[in-house]
Amino acid sequence: MGLLTRFVTALLSAVIFSVILAFSFSNLNEFWPSLFVFIMYSTLLFITVGVGFSYLGDYILNKLPLKHQWLYYIIGIIVYAVGGVLTNIYFLTSTFTYRYSADTEALLYLGIFAALLFYHLKYVVHFSFQRLDV
Repeated sequence: MGLLTRFVTALLSAVIFSVILAFSFSNLNEFWPSLFVFIMYSTLLFITVGVGFSYLGDYILNKLPLKHQWLYYIIGIIVYAVGGVLTNIYFLTSTFTYRYSADTEALLYLGIFAALLFYHLKYVVHFSFQRLDV
């Protein structure tokens, strides 16, 4: 899977993730400003961290001797979920100085959601590029 596939996956993931967050955390009057802020932050994170971890995650998955496609998929979910947690822990400990709270747990869940969104959209984009012969 090439860089173009991962980059398009990162952009789509950022847009979908931002729309879901904007609908979840704001009312209709604040939707567009919230969406703009979410897209600014999430696009940067999906492109830098998502694409980078995608290479690492695929490297780990390709090193495992998995014979069944469904097992590859399940292990991929686990690898990407762990990647979402580790990435979030890194950002929480390096950028914020507060201790564990309910916000920390919510951010960890958002990290898992973002990583799994990227993982599933990677398959959709890869399949679409195969069909378009890109």
